[in-house]
Amino acid sequence: MDVAAVLSGNRNLEGRIQPEVRSNYLASPPLVVAYALAGTMDVDLTTEPLGTDAEGRPVHLREPWPSPGEVRAVIDEVIRPEMFTRAYADVPGSATSPWDPAST
Repeated sequence: MDVAAVLSGNRNLEGRIQPEVRSNYLASPPLVVAYALAGTMDVDLTTEPLGTDAEGRPVHLREPWPSPGEVRAVIDEVIRPEMFTRAYADVPGSATSPWDPAST
């Protein structure tokens, strides 16, 4: 039996996975969850179900995954220009970041 690991961060991938695990993959956080729900890497997430619901019906990735319209609705509801104005109010008005001459 072969064991696989799916991780969402690529910093020190090998150091974050048990050394005996030979199949290591990088994926987005939602895909890490999807593979965990499927319980296997030997699945085509575009056509095969992640698992079954309480009634035994197959659940595919496209069902819990939000549509572009749903994502846009959340962005429109929670993101406001004032958030950026406030966050960057103290940033010097320059095309480049300030350089510390003492920096190495």
